[in-house]
Amino acid sequence: MIFSLRTVLSKALAVAVLVAIGFSFVNLVVKPFAAQRADLEDGIETQRALLGRLLAAENAAATNASSGRKPDLAQKGAVFLEGESDAIRLAGLQSRLSEAAHGIGARLASTQAMPPRDEGGVRLIGVQTQLSATIQQLQKLVFDLETARPVLIVQALHVSRGPDREGQEVTDLDVRLTVLGATPRVKDQP
Repeated sequence: MIFSLRTVLSKALAVAVLVAIGFSFVNLVVKPFAAQRADLEDGIETQRALLGRLLAAENAAATNASSGRKPDLAQKGAVFLEGESDAIRLAGLQSRLSEAAHGIGARLASTQAMPPRDEGGVRLIGVQTQLSATIQQLQKLVFDLETARPVLIVQALHVSRGPDREGQEVTDLDVRLTVLGATPRVKDQP
């Protein structure tokens, strides 16, 4: 009886050791490879989706080029200032500022061109402007400039109280602002 109990216990222990080895093999070898495979499959799926979008964009660009149409970005509204040179772009920016100021009833005192500079893959063209406006006119001007196309950025805004007039309440503000527009950078541009 003792001999058969020892045999049963040794067989049970052997089975337990075999199960433990199998469990360890699954946890140490199979699960990490399965997780790695799942990560690789997710990466492949992401790459396939990206490739599909790139191919669709390439096909749309090829279709636009073959039909002579401009890209969709240009059809939605110009992002960059128009013109063949910096001087033409600058003149367009100055006239746009003048029209915007007169459109809200502000009094434009002066505009001064800033030297163009390259930054972040674009060429920035700027104008410093001085004008007199009420706070409501200034709010409308800044909103109109920053929401219209082509994109303009109010880089700096300095506001001070307007000049005192005898017997009149001061409602006008002295405003100095710097407005920037962008154009694609060309390597051989001065």
